[in-house]
Amino acid sequence: MMNRIRIQPHTAFLIFALFFGLIFTFLLPVGAGNDEETHFARIYEISLNHPLPNSYLGRAGLPQSFYAVSYRQQKFLAPLTWQQFQNSLQYTVRDPQTVAYRTRATYSPLNYIVQAVLVRIFGWYLSLPIPILYYLLRLTYLLLYVLLAALAVRIIPIGKWLLAALALAPITLLQAATVSSDPITNGVSFLFIAWSLHLLICQPHFDRKITLTTFGLLLLLFSVKVNSIPLLLLLLLLSPRQFPSRKAFALFWAAAAVLMILVAGGWNLIAWQSDAVRRGLEGTSPLTVLLNSLKDPLGFIASLLAYSAQNLPKVLTGWIAAYGYDYWPVPSLVFVLYPLGLLGALAASHSDPRPPTRVRVGLLVLFALTFFGTFALRLILKQNMTTGVVSTHGRYYVAVFPLLLLGLTAWGRVLPLRRAHLPLAAAFLGAALSLYTVGMGLSYYTLCGPSRYTGEECLLPVYKNWAPSPDITLPLPPNTAVQQTFIVECPSVDQISVRAFNPQRDAAAGAFTAVLSDLTTGQTLVSQEIPFRSVPANGSFILQFPPLTQVNTHELALTLTHSGPFSGLQLAATPADDYRGTLTLDQQPQNTDLLFRYRCQASPTQ
Repeated sequence: MMNRIRIQPHTAFLIFALFFGLIFTFLLPVGAGNDEETHFARIYEISLNHPLPNSYLGRAGLPQSFYAVSYRQQKFLAPLTWQQFQNSLQYTVRDPQTVAYRTRATYSPLNYIVQAVLVRIFGWYLSLPIPILYYLLRLTYLLLYVLLAALAVRIIPIGKWLLAALALAPITLLQAATVSSDPITNGVSFLFIAWSLHLLICQPHFDRKITLTTFGLLLLLFSVKVNSIPLLLLLLLLSPRQFPSRKAFALFWAAAAVLMILVAGGWNLIAWQSDAVRRGLEGTSPLTVLLNSLKDPLGFIASLLAYSAQNLPKVLTGWIAAYGYDYWPVPSLVFVLYPLGLLGALAASHSDPRPPTRVRVGLLVLFALTFFGTFALRLILKQNMTTGVVSTHGRYYVAVFPLLLLGLTAWGRVLPLRRAHLPLAAAFLGAALSLYTVGMGLSYYTLCGPSRYTGEECLLPVYKNWAPSPDITLPLPPNTAVQQTFIVECPSVDQISVRAFNPQRDAAAGAFTAVLSDLTTGQTLVSQEIPFRSVPANGSFILQFPPLTQVNTHELALTLTHSGPFSGLQLAATPADDYRGTLTLDQQPQNTDLLFRYRCQASPTQ
């Protein structure tokens, strides 16, 4: 179909990217995108004429209103409602109440300057609600990304359909529709790869226009995330014959080196001062950190290979699709449909001009360097940090994988059904993005929505951070009642599990009583004796019973008691009293809650 109507790759990209990108912009809850909150905080800081990260936030803090509207700040992940959104419209950037805050977004102000101007105008002068500002900033990032990526697809001399498909990966498009530095990083990376291949394959003469364009893109490349900067190495394949003279060729590289040192080196040195504080590396230089990890080169290489292998599955899936902070699972079929669409786009690119062997080999070599280099960067931080957590996510490799796939363009035999490659690619990509969108809507706006497409149990409440710790527990002493109340959010319940630690399990004797009662009706629903030895040393004990129907919105109470001498059982608890229910110990309220879940046996309803 696409062949018959002769649609151009960049046009097809624009249609798909704008359609799904606009849906993502408004479907994703405020603050639910990866690190959106910290990027918005950086934009807020720049809007107050403080371009250096944490130069203002470090002493003045962040308005409490940013936390009040952010999905990220929910302790328990519940479906969002229209009423919640309406309530969030009362919050603006002018909130006098602040919280201590340091942003992790320490990238060049070039990634935020447009958005900072908009916050200054619409946030400070017009006092628009923060959620509206989120949507406004998301739109600007989406449009910038779409513009950069569409231009990349248009100018790249090979693999146009392939690059369009890569730029439409669900996670890449989601990041494009969030408040983040990723839209510009990914868009600039795609554009630089495309321009570099144009220079290497078409080999234009470096006149004034080509030179200025190249240095403009180098300036952008040196201003985005550091793992994209090695793309500069693509230009090593330039031929001196493309320049007026060898002197001009040497001057080109000298100017590029100076620009990299001043822009990339200068800013990242500034950013390091802020990053070092939160990573527990204050007073340590980047060179010291690097040398500390490389003092045993062979040991570091072994650690790098092990770290890469350990994180590779997560990187591959995360490079295709994920929802913000991985709170919710992506429909598994997305991980089948998108690769099929990518394969179709790769097959459709087989008829493109075959790039020179040195270019293909260069792309593959640079892929290996950037792929393992990104892992190495994360590993070095992990080895040296004393505070904080280092994670390795697939979205960090969005600018890396095009090197591999473009390096494979026009290699091998043509796959069968040549005329069907583009229609199939479009169908698979559209299906993957549609399913991804449905999963997003179910996850954020429907109770136990992921259960509808994963088939997994519907367990409530959904904790943002489920982290049982033996250091945060509540004992179950003899002749003492521990009671946890909670509001049921589904029509039928048939199981309650409570997280516990039972280090003296082998020596345990006797049993404790678990009673489930309905405080709304005053009825006792379940009463069971649970042997201490049945509670795992580090796990959950389960209270299972026939489905209790018609308990939706009722307040239930789980009461645990025992009269024996054994007191080694420790009940896992939350760090603070954040749940809607109440935990009491002998009717005395506690500033915590049990770590528990109940299973919805029927389809949940709001």
